[in-house]
Amino acid sequence: MSVKSFIKELLQWVEAIVIAIVIALLIRGLIFEPVIIDGSSMNNTLYNKDRVILNKIGMAFKDIEVGDIIVLEVQPPTYNVLKFLNNYEWAKKLLPTITGVDYIKRVVAVEGDTVEIKNGYLYINGIKQNEEYIKEDQSTKPQFLEYPYVVPAGEYFVMGDNRLHSTDSREFGSITKSRILGRVNFRIWPLNSFGKID
Repeated sequence: MSVKSFIKELLQWVEAIVIAIVIALLIRGLIFEPVIIDGSSMNNTLYNKDRVILNKIGMAFKDIEVGDIIVLEVQPPTYNVLKFLNNYEWAKKLLPTITGVDYIKRVVAVEGDTVEIKNGYLYINGIKQNEEYIKEDQSTKPQFLEYPYVVPAGEYFVMGDNRLHSTDSREFGSITKSRILGRVNFRIWPLNSFGKID
């Protein structure tokens, strides 16, 4: 093989690798992203170290609804080395970083809903909720928010399924859609729990 042929083939490989990386970053940033659960706030629906798929593109086709499990941004990611990237929102969406804090929670109420917590139970618009997904033998405590609480327009009230060990809207109030990174509705690990999440 001549030097010219070798360089040509090498450039073709480099081009293919660059295209593959760009496609992978676009998929991760805009469509789907694997997420590792850290903590116990969603027990017994999700467990620490479970691996799930965050569906980012789905919000463009279907509104967030009561019952959806979502990932919300608490602290935006930042770049400590390539600091100039902090000025670009597209970089934060496409390029991975080890910083940033996200929570995974369940939507229990949407805009206009009145939320109340009475005698350990969640009430939405005066109706006691049958929450089969919450961790067994747990009551829902009101935490720091004052009730009744009316969810403002364009916002969502979220809670963890493990009510005794969850930092959620009972403490920080409802959240805007801009803080929601996507829905979680599919688990890929452990294999014995592989599949759709209810």
